[in-house]
Amino acid sequence: RWGAQDPGLRCGGWVWLGGGMRRGWRFYGGYWGPVVLWMTLIFWGSTDALSANRTSRFLGPFLRWLVPGITSEAEGRVRFAIRKGGHVSEYAVLALLLARALRSGVEAGSSKGHRVWVWGAWGLATAYAFTDEFHQSFHSSRQGSLLDVGIDSMGAAVGVLVFVWGLGWCARRQGRVGSADRVSKSSSH
Repeated sequence: RWGAQDPGLRCGGWVWLGGGMRRGWRFYGGYWGPVVLWMTLIFWGSTDALSANRTSRFLGPFLRWLVPGITSEAEGRVRFAIRKGGHVSEYAVLALLLARALRSGVEAGSSKGHRVWVWGAWGLATAYAFTDEFHQSFHSSRQGSLLDVGIDSMGAAVGVLVFVWGLGWCARRQGRVGSADRVSKSSSH
């Protein structure tokens, strides 16, 4: 049976990490909808809309306002760091969303299920990074870069690690709440 024993972890009163296999619109929209939406935003960001030329129009003045007297060389390094940080964060979010969606379709208690969604989320996010960089090669103000694929892949690893950490945190939190409930119930009898 798919997911009968694992309805999802509840953290703070809401289901944070999807449980067992579910079918239908709520499953696909609830778990895969955010993935598709985020991929669409990444795709849009890979056009001229978020090219270095466009973003430097507001990043440059902001940095000069934030740090008066910043040299153009230092400003360029900060802009570079911000742009690469954007790669890490956008692919961390993508991998986290992918891990959540993939985990929702894994049989509860499956010994290999954990490896499937962890590696699957990282692999799909990294594959999407390749397609994203290929997409950028078609825009005159952009260029595809294997370095960016590597940065995106590291971001995806961070996203999966954050998801796994959050899963463990919720499980530990549930364990403490559950043990406290058992202690209070046993002491009242």
